[in-house]
Amino acid sequence: MIGVNNDMGHTKLRSFGLILEAAVFGAVIATVIAAAAMALFGGAGSEDRITTVGVGASRVTNRTHTWNPIEYGKATLWLCPFAAVSCGSFALIAALSGGGLMYRRARRLRSKARFTVEAAILGFLLACLFPFFDVWTGQVQGIQDLRYTAVDMLAPAFGCLCAWTCALFYRKRFFAAAADNGPSAPVR
Repeated sequence: MIGVNNDMGHTKLRSFGLILEAAVFGAVIATVIAAAAMALFGGAGSEDRITTVGVGASRVTNRTHTWNPIEYGKATLWLCPFAAVSCGSFALIAALSGGGLMYRRARRLRSKARFTVEAAILGFLLACLFPFFDVWTGQVQGIQDLRYTAVDMLAPAFGCLCAWTCALFYRKRFFAAAADNGPSAPVR
């Protein structure tokens, strides 16, 4: 219809764009954190060096353990595409649903600190669903085949960290968008 004010549709589209932007940011963070954890638990960046000095009876073998952050960074970057398949896709879905809930919640909250704490708690709770996502997507054949790796066990902590980081970066924009969307409903 020509001449009809379409401001409400534009506001909802901007709100969805904000939620989508925050969700993509959260998925990227989750992918990098999961890849870094996989590289760390896989032993990337560390190497044992054995050097032998001397000849005959005076021969001494030295063992040293060195840390190479360049190799660790390379391994993390190499693992990012693999982490994006499972961890990143789950993080995108969880961040979309969590971002939508937090957007609705921002209309009722007045404290930005409480917003970030509630987002972190929601991220923790949503990340607890990660093993079920693996079963649902077919990456694991069934619940009986689940083998919890260190990354799977740390998924709730990673979810909490990613949600907290996203809330820190996007809290002002969420509050501004919620304020533009109209008055909040009364709290019951």
